Amino acid sequence: MVASTTQAVRINSISRPQSFRSGTAIEVILDCDFSIDDNDEMLVVKWFLNDDSQHIYQWIQSRDYRIYSDKIKPYVDENFFVQDPKTRHRAIRLLNPPAILSGKYTCSVSSLQNEEINSTYLVIYEPARSFEMAAIEDEENGHHDGNDNDDDDGFNITCTAFGIYPEPEIKLLKIKSINETLESYEIESNTTTIISFRSMTNGFYSITLVSHIEQNQSSTTTRMAQSNNELNPSRARLSLKSQPSSSSATTMNQIAEHYECRLSIPNTDYVEVKRLAIQDGWRTKWRSNAASTLSSFSSWSIIPTIIFILFSGMS
Repeated sequence: MVASTTQAVRINSISRPQSFRSGTAIEVILDCDFSIDDNDEMLVVKWFLNDDSQHIYQWIQSRDYRIYSDKIKPYVDENFFVQDPKTRHRAIRLLNPPAILSGKYTCSVSSLQNEEINSTYLVIYEPARSFEMAAIEDEENGHHDGNDNDDDDGFNITCTAFGIYPEPEIKLLKIKSINETLESYEIESNTTTIISFRSMTNGFYSITLVSHIEQNQSSTTTRMAQSNNELNPSRARLSLKSQPSSSSATTMNQIAEHYECRLSIPNTDYVEVKRLAIQDGWRTKWRSNAASTLSSFSSWSIIPTIIFILFSGMS
């Protein structure tokens, strides 16, 4: 008996993950290159979006029949095809796709012999319309009797963004100077993140992170005080590649505790960062206006910094 040498359906490659800011993607091609044997029968190609069991595209090779779902049909170039006659309608070309077409795309290629699947990602994102970071004294644990002994006080850091799509992620980090090099670590204890989605014509996400910083987590009491002029608030757009000099790292370590909120969208290179510097003695001064946040307080108490990093596509 001679063993069969029939080659089953095999997916060779699928389009790499792609990400674009909404309104910048003129066209997107989702390709699913596969190989088949001449004896394969009833070849069917399907594309699925996210976890929906209903396909968004189907091609039946024997009938040369294609069908698109209502969700993607308005954005499909139905005249597009690849040169290989056996696989000519394996790919989808989207024109000016909107953010609602973001997600995980799964290609299924099947015949009577077997089926293969593979997945990729397409993210059409909207950057945050607003992104704020602030520190607020813990009113439950703080003393409000005029006593300047703040050893038991803690404070809350909040990071809030809204008008962003698809679902984002947010982290709070503490920046430290170690051997004249700035390093960071994520603060996870006593930290809560809340995400909400507004289902409108164009739905967007809001995300809020709240972290309670205990007094024993902060070492601002050992910091050196600087003059008001040296601590004026600074708002600047910096490059991720920018690195502070040794002297600036040392100064940073001497004057304040630095915290960083990092907002990102998975499967993209979109990152937006805000930093907050809390100086020794801010609690005593701040009590004169207990309803305010540090982000709106006087210049000697806070150094807000914005870092914005945005790439149009994934490398």
